[in-house]
Amino acid sequence: MKSFTSLILIAISLGLFFMYTKPTYSSITTVRQSITQYDDAISRAQNMSEKRDSLVSQRQSFSESDVDRLNTFLPDSIDSIKLIIEINNLASRYTQNVKNIRVSDNSSSSSKNTAPVSTASDTSGLSYRPVSVSFIVSLPYDQFLKFVDDLEHNLRLMDITSLTFSQSPNSPYYDYAVTLSTYVLK
Repeated sequence: MKSFTSLILIAISLGLFFMYTKPTYSSITTVRQSITQYDDAISRAQNMSEKRDSLVSQRQSFSESDVDRLNTFLPDSIDSIKLIIEINNLASRYTQNVKNIRVSDNSSSSSKNTAPVSTASDTSGLSYRPVSVSFIVSLPYDQFLKFVDDLEHNLRLMDITSLTFSQSPNSPYYDYAVTLSTYVLK
């Protein structure tokens, strides 16, 4: 009888193990994994918060004029009117105005025209897109060289991509058709 009671108790133990203990243990393991994932997420969020606070404090240490200069150098959006006025002001130093100005934003262009921009501390893959600007200016050759020098030393990042010229008969002025690229953050 004692062996029969022992077998029944062993059967009941096995039944309890498979019916209650094993499923409960499995759910506890799943909950522990979830807790580990949440702890990792909280840790990453705290690290990101600390990084954000560090960047905010660095940003606040910059003077407003420096921030404005950076925004002029590589703006986050194109202001066509401001860009046209800027180029026209450069040309007006030589008593000429630019004409036939066209600004074309290449934001719908393919990704092969986009190159990643990153710094040593930021590898998040910021990128830029080129904005094409074309215009015609009439100047004597020596003044045009000075105008190009002004474009080169201008705070806005610009690359001359195309340049053609023609001369009107009996005139010291050349008509320079200039196409340049300036850049905008994506």
